[in-house]
Amino acid sequence: MNNISGHCESYNTDCPGNFLTAQLGDLRGGVAVRLPVGSPPSLKSDSLLAQTEPGSLTFTWTSSSEYCLEGWYKPSTSDNISYLSGFAAGGYNDPLAKIPVWPGVTGTGKTFSGLAAGHYTMHLRPLAGGYEANLTFLVTKSGAGGKPPKK
Repeated sequence: MNNISGHCESYNTDCPGNFLTAQLGDLRGGVAVRLPVGSPPSLKSDSLLAQTEPGSLTFTWTSSSEYCLEGWYKPSTSDNISYLSGFAAGGYNDPLAKIPVWPGVTGTGKTFSGLAAGHYTMHLRPLAGGYEANLTFLVTKSGAGGKPPKK
């Protein structure tokens, strides 16, 4: 999935509409020329394929970078998304808006344990700036104590 994408790229919808969707290529190109030259960092997780503990994943990458793990799920009783990790309230001068939280920790790997069932995106960006790598995945079995709250 593209870092700049329209809703129709992940779910069949008319939003953002045909006009904006047609402009996404130019928008991506305009952003790319403003970023430092380079490739996104290489992000992988062997544990996505061979998971030994429910709700536990290990990610590795080759050069020191910072990361953000965003997690969310949609309760069956609501149209709203509930946030599991990686978001803080109060973004964009709106107390209800959520913004990503980058913990400021760097390194070449990270293990997350006790993840609740839900959708997650691991974001990785080089310290020197440039393209971000990301990997979106679904946790279907919660780790110990990691179940989403019931609504």
